[in-house]
Amino acid sequence: MIELDIDGVAKDGEGVGRDQHGRVVFVRGALPGERVVVALEQEKRRHARGVAVDIIEPHRERVAAACPQVAAGCGGCDLQHASGALQRTLKERIVGEAFERIGRLPDAPIRFGGSVPRLAYRTTVRCAVELGRPAFRKRNSHELVFAAPCSTAHPLVAHILAMSTFPHATEVQVRVGARTGEQLVSVWGDPSGSSVPDGVVLASIQDEAWIH
Repeated sequence: MIELDIDGVAKDGEGVGRDQHGRVVFVRGALPGERVVVALEQEKRRHARGVAVDIIEPHRERVAAACPQVAAGCGGCDLQHASGALQRTLKERIVGEAFERIGRLPDAPIRFGGSVPRLAYRTTVRCAVELGRPAFRKRNSHELVFAAPCSTAHPLVAHILAMSTFPHATEVQVRVGARTGEQLVSVWGDPSGSSVPDGVVLASIQDEAWIH
């Protein structure tokens, strides 16, 4: 366990700080401006990774994660602990730093192009399948978290995840048209014996299938 001041944000939403030796530490669940207690999970000579287990000085825009699967370790959402306004600020910062670090363009104009809701917005979801049921993977792991409920999934996606079974599949991808209401599930493996709600197109990943 170490205490860190977080002063940066990585491309995947992890907070970034430096330990007493100057080594970079990426911290899951931490926000810039916070002081946190970190449980280190991976240590290398030049960097380390860990998870924030206690927030000593929280950011004023820190919020409780809306999705219960985050507490279970689901890796699908990186900034559930930040308010919508702070998420926008951090995403703009991530893009700007990428232009500066990778593109050598420190003054690239970054203009915010609009936003989706903080919840119920994901119209495409890819899941593993365990015992016939869709499941998300834990962050940086092959361990699984069962997919229902998913607070960030569009209601049509959430319904498919909750009501479908795929006894012979290894992975599935769920896609829906938010405006058209069209729904598609693409299956890795054998789609035979699968059960999906009425109106959902079921196809093998090798087949031609599409929605609008």
